Amino acid sequence: MRAIVASVIVLLGLFGSALADDEGDYGPDWPVCRNVRGEPNQEIDACRRLIDGNVLSQKHLSWAYNNMATAYSRLKRLDLAIANFEKAMQIDPANHAPYFNVGDLFYRAGHLDEALQLYDKGLALKSDMPDGYCKRGRVLEALQRFDEAQASYEKELARDPNDDCALYSYVEAAEARHEEQKAIVVLDRALQANPNDAESYHRRGSVYFGLEQYDRALADLEMAVKLNPRDLKARLARSETYRELGRYDEAIADAGAVISLRPDFLAAYDHRADAEFLKGDYTSAAADCDLREKISPEGGSCMMLDWHISMLTGKFEAAAGSASALIDAHASVGLLYRGGAEFGAGKMTEAARDFEQYVAAVPDDPYGWLWLYLADRNLGKNDLESIRPIASKRDAWPNPVLRHIVGLASVDDVLVAADVPDERIKRERLAEANYYLGALSTLDGHPDVAMKLYQASIDAGRVELSERQSVLVYKVDADLERALANAALHGQGL
Repeated sequence: MRAIVASVIVLLGLFGSALADDEGDYGPDWPVCRNVRGEPNQEIDACRRLIDGNVLSQKHLSWAYNNMATAYSRLKRLDLAIANFEKAMQIDPANHAPYFNVGDLFYRAGHLDEALQLYDKGLALKSDMPDGYCKRGRVLEALQRFDEAQASYEKELARDPNDDCALYSYVEAAEARHEEQKAIVVLDRALQANPNDAESYHRRGSVYFGLEQYDRALADLEMAVKLNPRDLKARLARSETYRELGRYDEAIADAGAVISLRPDFLAAYDHRADAEFLKGDYTSAAADCDLREKISPEGGSCMMLDWHISMLTGKFEAAAGSASALIDAHASVGLLYRGGAEFGAGKMTEAARDFEQYVAAVPDDPYGWLWLYLADRNLGKNDLESIRPIASKRDAWPNPVLRHIVGLASVDDVLVAADVPDERIKRERLAEANYYLGALSTLDGHPDVAMKLYQASIDAGRVELSERQSVLVYKVDADLERALANAALHGQGL
């Protein structure tokens, strides 16, 4: 697999090929001095003997100091490294390598302006130096000069469309700036230059996935896995894409293949458990979460999935326990989830207390205020004034429900707001809207109307989890509303 080198800096002066046009012949010490990937102390001794012997040409003397400096760098003797790099520059100002090497050291130390100056000097001497413009682009990115960074990467890619450093730095920068089409263009070019580039298929598939173009993502990820079956991240990305396409058995198989090769790959357990959950195999999903947590209890993904499973099977006490684990992990949204579970268990006082703590922590989330209002109504309170300010702020979901509560929107207005073009969001909002309207009808003394609305909430269809709906997104998944609607219709079990 071609390595993604986003965090790797290679010392350019370490490559003997840089002197291929004039290698020199100075006896047995010269190959050792130039073999800068060997044992550092041997290289230093060999270079020192050559320097002291006064046998080297000016050009090769500069390279001997440069190579000795790189050996000192690997020994973490940066003072001696810089001194010898500077000596190399003084002896032969046309030697590009020390400029790049000292630029690397300055970049690592966070002296970005100095690093940029050195890279520019190196590129002025050797503009076709592999990764030279990529290194420069990284510094410019760190300086937040993003347009210049992209232009620098483009210069590198003009030299080599498959250059690892520039290709993936450019793609990451483009994605970060939501310029996915630019990322696709450079990846297209890379694949035209090398149709067997598995990593570029992987990366382009990930870009398409982010754009929710799942069929294109799958085609690329299938090629990535075909060309490199041991690229576990590509296989896991394909698993995630199968999941988004509703092909759960294939998603489960891919994640399982990753686990068989890397039993400690935590994300694979998360992906397989998600697919099993969406398939409706709650037992297997819970088992995968147990396996994952035995390897590492950190991370909230399984706490969340356990909550969903418990809610959908009417086990509200267990759901409250899973939400408590989220709270212990310092996730404020756990208060919202625990409050929902307590609400389902009929513990309105506890639910209201959790909702109060949540709105104090996240005062701008309308879900918190909506659930606090419902809990308070069950406790005999009807505090419209507390929700009126947030209801009047905007019409973003679920504000139409709050606007209905305070008399600013009708039932039809709420349902129209839920009826959006995106089918997944539509299912989610209809499940929520019908539950909330049903809960309000119950509180207003209209149980027959409420039962019809609860059934409509369930009929809206299960809402699929998505990787982009993280634990820390302040939103209750529609599984809560559907679980509570089901409990109202049929009791605690499904």
